[in-house]
Amino acid sequence: MNRIIKIIFVLLAIGSIATWWLWYQAPKQEKNLAVVYTINGNGEAKFDDLMDNKLADTGFIVTDPHKRINDSYKKHFGSTNLELISFMPTVNLDKVRELLAVEPRLALYSPFNMLAYNKTGENTTKVMHLTPEAILDIAGVEDEGIKTKFISMFKPLDEKIQKVYGGEKSYITYNSLDNNRIMNYEITFERPKDLSEFVDKFQEKFEAEFEDNKYIIAGYYDFKVNLKENAPTPLPEYDAFWIYSLCHLEFSYNIFDKQGMRPDAGIFAPCTMYMYIKKGSNKLIIGMPKLQNWATTLKITDKKRLDYIHKLDTQIPQILQSLGAVETGGNTNSKTSSIDNDSKNKISNNTANNNKFLKPNPKAGEVVNGQVPAYLRSKYMQTNEVISSLKKGGFTHIATQELNANQSVVIFTNSEIISGSVKPHRGFSANLKVLIDKTNNQLTITNPIYQFNAFLQDDYDKAMAQKTLERIRKIFPNSINSDDKLNFKDLANYHFMVSMPYYQDMIEIASGTNATLIAKIKASKNLVYEQKVSSNATIFGIKLSDRTSKFASKIGSQNTIVLPYTILVENNKAYILHPKYYIALMYPLLDMGTFMTIATAPGAIENEIKGVFN
Repeated sequence: MNRIIKIIFVLLAIGSIATWWLWYQAPKQEKNLAVVYTINGNGEAKFDDLMDNKLADTGFIVTDPHKRINDSYKKHFGSTNLELISFMPTVNLDKVRELLAVEPRLALYSPFNMLAYNKTGENTTKVMHLTPEAILDIAGVEDEGIKTKFISMFKPLDEKIQKVYGGEKSYITYNSLDNNRIMNYEITFERPKDLSEFVDKFQEKFEAEFEDNKYIIAGYYDFKVNLKENAPTPLPEYDAFWIYSLCHLEFSYNIFDKQGMRPDAGIFAPCTMYMYIKKGSNKLIIGMPKLQNWATTLKITDKKRLDYIHKLDTQIPQILQSLGAVETGGNTNSKTSSIDNDSKNKISNNTANNNKFLKPNPKAGEVVNGQVPAYLRSKYMQTNEVISSLKKGGFTHIATQELNANQSVVIFTNSEIISGSVKPHRGFSANLKVLIDKTNNQLTITNPIYQFNAFLQDDYDKAMAQKTLERIRKIFPNSINSDDKLNFKDLANYHFMVSMPYYQDMIEIASGTNATLIAKIKASKNLVYEQKVSSNATIFGIKLSDRTSKFASKIGSQNTIVLPYTILVENNKAYILHPKYYIALMYPLLDMGTFMTIATAPGAIENEIKGVFN
């Protein structure tokens, strides 16, 4: 009997082992990582229309669009195997904010990327995004109530994509995730009376460190800011809550492009890093998904690509540690930071020597060898001297805005300039500016020949522009040409590069009667000036927030004349010049690499101006 019982136990044990072995060997249940919509042919125009014009009723918005990144690859690296790759960071602000109040980890993919790509030689265009289930899985969210709300949020979005974009619907799947999926850090700080003092200094230092290491700040969003006038501040549970989207051009080119390309990995890009300070806390909490998630879920095995992924997973924590961050879980890095401490907080002020204005150029501002300077530079004067000189020279002073402790901008015009700007969509040319610049010890004056040719297009009046320039030279006789120049013939049709906007691609910000639109602008606390151009056209100067206006000093404080930002109200619509056009026009020496260091600025400008009308 005992022998029989022993045999039975042995058989049961063998059976248990066999069952376990079969379970272990069986394929794990696959989960949906991303939903993919595939159409035949070039789907770029269809995708852009979807993202630019068709999302409103889904609750989602695009925060910092990055179209045709393949053009940047070709410009920087000389070649690309992509006909198209575009990143559209997408988020449902209202619903995500509600969930962030109790689950901040959702900010790891808020926004998430709506990716579109088309490989050279393939006749299909794919649009895809991470599934909400995968986002929850990576973030480690387990609360069933939050999961249900988050997942349901995506339903109208995917219905809209299917309806507008169409195509064959499929999924990218994954089997498992790594245990350590998130970089978790915190910085303990001495809390000042004004928390914004700490936040501003930290953000400035953070951005400088990452940019010094060739990262691009490809997106920024402050969840505590409400664009609607007089609306309550969202997320009262936090004193601060914002996200950065980080991009590394060389990294993305080597992952998404080249031989063995993996453009589908773009569903994870740009990398989102969240930062928040709980109400009353003195700790800044930082979180970001590890790039190893890309390799694990997409089964990336190419050694070179894995090396790039490991490099960033190592370097990003090093940079955070150099900023005083301490790891609280997840990724561990004990290596000494490779950051060059001498490169921290560098400020380039390009201080000008007034001696260069001793020999005036009687032809300053004119077209020479086909090129025209964007600005005239002149010796430094006090604000009251500038205004007095302009008035004596036949100009009218409209307004003065103090940009910072060392720079002010004076806006001026006259009847001839206004008369030349009355035609439809020409109001942006109705004034000129002088930048009073202690930082660079000089004045910078808008060159009327440059501005009028760009903004008046076919209505450019050469005689009026020349007469205005001569008046300016008489007022500021020591003026010289700026180094910023463009070909005169290119100005009317100027755009920064392929796929970038032209003058006529101005953005319609709001619509309504002129009176209603003007009333909303006048109610704005950020109004700098109002200037009547004609019976149905008025332009307004709007002060941008300190954070958004930083783009100007970042790419060249000598051209901060780009501020304040102008709104044209005309025929019951409010327009702004597309920031990607206007910034590039005002900074003609800008190259693509430098432009990408302010990648968030165009979207931030547009959002702030829209906030005037909400």
